[in-house]
Amino acid sequence: MIDFKDLPQNLQNRITQSVDNYMVGYNCCQSILVAFADLYGYSPEQISKVGSGFGGGIGGMHYTCGVVSALVILAGLDCGSVDPEDKAAKAANYRIVRTLVNQYKDQFGSVICSDLLGLNGNAPERKYQPTQRTATLALKKPCTVKVECAARIFAEYIYSKSQE
Repeated sequence: MIDFKDLPQNLQNRITQSVDNYMVGYNCCQSILVAFADLYGYSPEQISKVGSGFGGGIGGMHYTCGVVSALVILAGLDCGSVDPEDKAAKAANYRIVRTLVNQYKDQFGSVICSDLLGLNGNAPERKYQPTQRTATLALKKPCTVKVECAARIFAEYIYSKSQE
């Protein structure tokens, strides 16, 4: 892991922006996507729509963590394959996705939202209703740390590419 202060300022800003996005109410996936959207020609509005259903572990069902979904989406934007016949490009993208996701899993032990929230693999048995997010609530949720970690993982990936 690269020390935060060793990352270029523009990447440090993207990590900080990801957390700030979460604090003001973007879901976990959107928070990261919005911070990196301009690198791939997307506006915050466009990329927010892409990430809107991935929050709360996919629609609040506490399945795959939303920040993990953000990593996968960003990897697709960065190096996704477009030709269905190009097996090498698909394999290259899968390698990047696995690397990013495994870095996250190594950090937290799981990529499943319910596990990360301590729900022991069980999604709450209620209709999901997003809660009004306040700065106090956001700081109490473990998701804030997860957003920062995933944003850092992607920032480090971007930085590593620039060093090749």
